[in-house]
Amino acid sequence: NGMGVMPIRTDAHLPISVTPASSPAMQMYIDPLIMQTRATLGILPSSQYDHFSEQTKAELVGQPLTISARYNRMAYRLEGVQIRCEQGYDILSDGVTMGAIQVPGDGQPFVLMADHQPTGGYPKIACLCQADLPRFAQMAPGQPFKLSWVSMDQAMQAWTDLHTQIEQLTPLRGITL
Repeated sequence: NGMGVMPIRTDAHLPISVTPASSPAMQMYIDPLIMQTRATLGILPSSQYDHFSEQTKAELVGQPLTISARYNRMAYRLEGVQIRCEQGYDILSDGVTMGAIQVPGDGQPFVLMADHQPTGGYPKIACLCQADLPRFAQMAPGQPFKLSWVSMDQAMQAWTDLHTQIEQLTPLRGITL
């Protein structure tokens, strides 16, 4: 190959790290099954929750949704629901966080992701629970999912459960092909 690197053989053993990582968490392999332990993604009311009707709030959780092919590191646009904001779509810009579900004037909500802006001027109906963000971030466009309103206690329990699962993982030292 001209780069001085030997091709990988089928029976090769690949070390993950030669020296111990500085943190035990850096040595962990997070099992993809952890991300699939909940049937739906939990959401909590956000800043402008009261700007939306009860019918609109029910529609958000009442049907399967998908991530649009129009997504990037700033936001994932949702398909499967069109949301109407009874108090209008232009609000005074305020702080936003990863997982916030904003609703622009076209009614197609989007979820703010890792590279989101610091403030936003669209109403926010909800925010994804932090425990569900890793799974949501790894979903593919077109993959169906549902949202469910949860209480703060339920969101905190999901967060605790996720951390318990991560703490029970065993270090991955190397893999054999």
